Amino acid sequence: MAINPEGSLTGPTGEIRHFSRRAFVALASDTSRCFICGISAAGCQFNDEHVIPDWLLRRFCLHSRRITLPNGHQLMYGRYTLRCCKSCNSLLGRNIETPISQLFVEDFHATVENLRANSPTLLYQWLCLLFIKLHLKDREMRVDPDTRNESVQISEIYDWEGLHHIHSVARAAHSGAKIDDSVPGTTFVFEMKPELEEFDLGSQSDYSTILVRIGSVGIVSVLNDCGFVGPMVGEYLSHISGPMSAIQLREVAARLAYGNKLLTNRPAFWSELEREGILTIQSRLPASGERGEVDKAELGHLIAFTCGPLLMRSSTTEPEEKILQLQRGEIQFLYRDDGSFIQD
Repeated sequence: MAINPEGSLTGPTGEIRHFSRRAFVALASDTSRCFICGISAAGCQFNDEHVIPDWLLRRFCLHSRRITLPNGHQLMYGRYTLRCCKSCNSLLGRNIETPISQLFVEDFHATVENLRANSPTLLYQWLCLLFIKLHLKDREMRVDPDTRNESVQISEIYDWEGLHHIHSVARAAHSGAKIDDSVPGTTFVFEMKPELEEFDLGSQSDYSTILVRIGSVGIVSVLNDCGFVGPMVGEYLSHISGPMSAIQLREVAARLAYGNKLLTNRPAFWSELEREGILTIQSRLPASGERGEVDKAELGHLIAFTCGPLLMRSSTTEPEEKILQLQRGEIQFLYRDDGSFIQD
């Protein structure tokens, strides 16, 4: 093993086992390189890795439908892809996507049992991969999609150094890194109501939080908190007493993201090379999960930002007014005034 000039750990043939922060930031700005191994497109055969896995596109017949991007622009799901070398694309399919796809079946309870029977690091690694692909794709997207106007790319507003850890987890199948049991973040799995749209995917970039709906299963995960957000929101979410709607899942995602924002003592992450050449992604946990005070308006704005797009596409009356009410903290979608869970 050796350290290259960028500070990355390299293997016997020069392959990058672990990207340094500086090297990852450079990689994140270079669309000509494989986002997993870092090799240049000039050096090997490349193909397209679907940002949203092909097995999900096929399961929900999404290839010819359109996804709405962060800038409001729409793109066909089948063309929502990321450049990746052929070798890494095959590796991701074999080691992550195929095993994960086999866990998600039509029945919610059977899926939960499948998830429990497998290592939680597989789900965590897959969620990190989804999250980092979403953000790397934004290198190609302008903040203002109107090409008549000057605009930076969406990716230019991201804190790439802050996403270094998530990338390290996402590429563990390539690096061979083990993920220590202390590393995975807070993750909640919910039963979803039958609805017309059975797939949803979203992220809170600043707070490293992702949500994904796959049929009857809704998942929300904080990727960089080592589980400290869970106790902050667990009691509040414990009153959910039935299947959730899509907009309720989005509200939960906003609340977990806000909980992550409030953490003042944060975990630290690093990769450690053991004597046997085994690379391990480790974490140092804070002594306590101290948090800041809740700002009702700040939380309301985050919920409105997360739920607003669904409201605007729904048949609800006066969606703009409901968004303003969310921002002021006057309404929510989880509980009634008496504290009972909203199921209708």
